[in-house]
Amino acid sequence: MYDFFDHTVVGRDVRVTLNDFMIPRDDVPKDVVNAVKHWSEWIDYWAVDFNYRDDTFHNEWQSYRTR
Repeated sequence: MYDFFDHTVVGRDVRVTLNDFMIPRDDVPKDVVNAVKHWSEWIDYWAVDFNYRDDTFHNEWQSYRTR
């Protein structure tokens, strides 16, 4: 399907590994770049389709990064 991430499922737990995640830092102000302490702070929004079947993505769950 997509090759920019991998996933493993153990019971009800899912682990997602991002393989090719890059933010063009030229587009981000220096003070913001310097404030980032963990890679996940670059992610603004997560969305999950629990019933995806190689068709249309239906956003069934989302989480937003907030200050």
